[in-house]
Amino acid sequence: MGIVCNFLRVSNETINYLLANPDISDDYLSENYASVFGKFHRENDTVFYTDKAWSVALYLLKESNPTLSIYLEGNMLTNDSDKYIRPEEVLIVYNNIKLIVPDTLKKFHDYGKMMQNHIYGADKFTIESWDYVKEHIITIQDAFSKAAACNEGIILYFS
Repeated sequence: MGIVCNFLRVSNETINYLLANPDISDDYLSENYASVFGKFHRENDTVFYTDKAWSVALYLLKESNPTLSIYLEGNMLTNDSDKYIRPEEVLIVYNNIKLIVPDTLKKFHDYGKMMQNHIYGADKFTIESWDYVKEHIITIQDAFSKAAACNEGIILYFS
């Protein structure tokens, strides 16, 4: 078992609500988005699931354009590990990743550097696992595309 990351498309109002109510944020996200029975759970629309290669995929996107790191790192939402990215930041990220062809990111897949930077899953998702990592990159691109089109933010929800 390991850490997975859901990219949740949420309104700016939802982000503000969760920031104002940190004690309920994890339950709110779990019940309304992460749960397949959640009120706002719509796969590949409001919930973009990435399995354990999410960190490698994010690392490769950041390596391709280091200025994206400031946005892709997100802001802490709760005392846990969840992070948020505001709609205006989502648009910046989207405009920088929308034309990336995932296979061009292979050149940034540096096992030693990823291990040195403590990238989660780097030891499992080597270049031999490229197709799996590539799926995660595409899912992240799709999440930012949908959120940008809707002028909404993204919450990185870890479970």
